[in-house]
Amino acid sequence: MKVAIHQPNFMPWAGYFYKILMADIFIFFDTVQFPRGKSYCSRVKIKAPEGAKWLTVPVSGKGKMLQIKDVQMSGGAWTKKHLGTLKACYGKTPYFNEIFPGIENIYASAGQYIADFNIQLISYMANILEARTKFIHASNLQVQAGDTGGYIINLVKSVGGSIYISGQGAGTGRYLVEQNFKKAGVKLELFNYVYPRYQQLWGDFVPGLSVADILFNTGPQARDLILSGGIKE
Repeated sequence: MKVAIHQPNFMPWAGYFYKILMADIFIFFDTVQFPRGKSYCSRVKIKAPEGAKWLTVPVSGKGKMLQIKDVQMSGGAWTKKHLGTLKACYGKTPYFNEIFPGIENIYASAGQYIADFNIQLISYMANILEARTKFIHASNLQVQAGDTGGYIINLVKSVGGSIYISGQGAGTGRYLVEQNFKKAGVKLELFNYVYPRYQQLWGDFVPGLSVADILFNTGPQARDLILSGGIKE
């Protein structure tokens, strides 16, 4: 059983969905502290006529050391602004009219908590990508938090996982100690991710954008494009 774990980010990039597509179970790591600084939990890059720009969800209380699941979105005017920005940036893409209504509905019913909002968007986009992955909230598992590495191992084992899928970002090395996973009977499956190229609007290709960019521009090709970016170690 392959398991991947990640914070519930806001409309994340293709590498995030690569992990989802490769995993049998994906655990939303909503029990860790919401980052105090700028975070992909509340912002992502999209492509505008003038180039890449940030789309940011305003939140309150992120300096209070709250868990991600407890952080609330602030204000209400931003939802209308976001939808207008997405229309302006992607309204002329080939698959906008197929994909945007679902996003619009999620925005229309956005509640208080950013984790819930992000997970709804991720689930919607994963469904478009025909992911067969089971989604679980870490907060719904009876696993005691501890140091990050040990906590991840315990989460994986709690759902019957035998393989943990992970990228190799800058912070990963702090807690992915292969010997500890091996002792626990969990195999590490590491990968690097190379952002796939495809036809975009607005000039030169820009990598690393929200998965929404791939979906709006490529539609049914998006799944294969996303899977093509993973390079296993």
